[in-house]
Amino acid sequence: MTLGEGSTPLLRAARLSAAPGVEVWLKCEGVNPTGSFKDRGMALAVAKAVEAGARAVVCASTGNTAASAAANAARAGLEAIVVHAAGGPSSSKLAQVRVTGARLVEIEGTFDDAFAAAEELAEREGAVVVNSTNPDRIEGQKTAALEIVEQLGGLPDVLALPYGGGGNTVAYAKGFLEAGFPALEIVPVEAADRAATTASAIRIPTPVHRAEVEDALARSGGAIVSVTDDEIAMAWRSLARGEGVFCEPASAAALAGVDLSSLAEGTRVVLVLTGHGLKDLWNELELSEGGGDADAGHLAVRAFARLASPDGFGFTFTERIPRARGLGSSAATIALGLVAGAEVAGRSPDAEELLALGLDLEGHPDNLAAALAGGVCLTWEGRVVRIADDAPGVPIAVVPREQVETHAARAALPETIAHGDAAFSVARAALLGAAVASGSAELFAAAADDRLHEPYRAPQAPVLAAVREQMPDGAIAATLSGSGPTVIVWAEPQSAAVCAAQLTERFPDTDVLQLSISPTGAGQL
Repeated sequence: MTLGEGSTPLLRAARLSAAPGVEVWLKCEGVNPTGSFKDRGMALAVAKAVEAGARAVVCASTGNTAASAAANAARAGLEAIVVHAAGGPSSSKLAQVRVTGARLVEIEGTFDDAFAAAEELAEREGAVVVNSTNPDRIEGQKTAALEIVEQLGGLPDVLALPYGGGGNTVAYAKGFLEAGFPALEIVPVEAADRAATTASAIRIPTPVHRAEVEDALARSGGAIVSVTDDEIAMAWRSLARGEGVFCEPASAAALAGVDLSSLAEGTRVVLVLTGHGLKDLWNELELSEGGGDADAGHLAVRAFARLASPDGFGFTFTERIPRARGLGSSAATIALGLVAGAEVAGRSPDAEELLALGLDLEGHPDNLAAALAGGVCLTWEGRVVRIADDAPGVPIAVVPREQVETHAARAALPETIAHGDAAFSVARAALLGAAVASGSAELFAAAADDRLHEPYRAPQAPVLAAVREQMPDGAIAATLSGSGPTVIVWAEPQSAAVCAAQLTERFPDTDVLQLSISPTGAGQL
């Protein structure tokens, strides 16, 4: 019973290795099925729960454990119950949980309170707790230690990893010890303010495995390092811009906690990047009663007003999707306003109803339909049909620093196109539908050839021609994202991390982000 966890890439970090003369390697655990290292142990813990005749599993979570438990339980035919503190997990992590049908239980307090509630709930309902206190979790996670030795051709000198509850540190130490390898320096890196850090995956006030972690460090000679949120943010940007690896902020704590310049030349360092950055990339609208006057011209407020009066509400926005880059930021904003307005109005409209309400704000249906419905969608004449959960390739965005406003991108298009170009494009549209439905990378590559808009917008997006001139390893196709100037390189799943690293090296003045297709559209938390 597996989702295909493990066998994650170990990438050499060329830029991090160059300056101090050390060898830095990145263990990219974010490519596990639900986007984090938790899948290694969760697969085993859920399988053991099935063997024991359990009907449900339960966990407390800041996000990653919840996503993994929900997916693995769904695979095994068990119910998953997730207990979380209010405001704890990011919305994207909760979306992963909801889509599986898991039961969410929100409580006031911290992760520690959620864990206590999960244990009580497990006893009351006869469910198996699948937090890292479950020894099967540790047994599954220790496989990563052996993978590193195999991939590296030996033992690293230093292993640094984020330190939340401590289970992963214990698992690595156990894996190395049981395989008979000599002690290496293990560096668990925690947030200086554990209870309030913005790195949600390690926002755990009291690590349940602290005593075991200290025992492991006594054997290895390592030490716990504390870092600030600012240091984590700097390391996160360094990994994305310097190495092309887009991890969640908590993962970057591993880099923030190691002073590479203090290490002897030739030292081999492995940084364990525990989760993918997509888990913390989203736009968010927080609505509060009794707020000040809302900006009536804001797209989300205008969309909200289609369903409910914005008077008396405060609107707080978290916007992580870059604007004016062809990434659909305006559609995401409109979708948030529509969903929030429907909630206040006590209505439950479907994606097509919301699309009709917000279409004139966006101007065209494609981005808004996908933002509302999630997955891969077809839209025509007001209809929205979701045809697949994913595409044949992993999207990697090459995002220039320069902006291209939508009106300028639209002005580049001609009023009419030649009959031959129209026929060519219609044929490619049919190929695209077949490619998505079948999962064929070959059809997808053929469908990516465009004559409707790319020839006219390419001058505003010079990265497109540069990428196509020398495609990175594992690339299937390269296309403009929306109206540009962002370019999407579609990569084979097994080559996505390598492809992103090569793009980062070639285009240092851009942000290279490895993305994925959201399983859900805009929704309320």
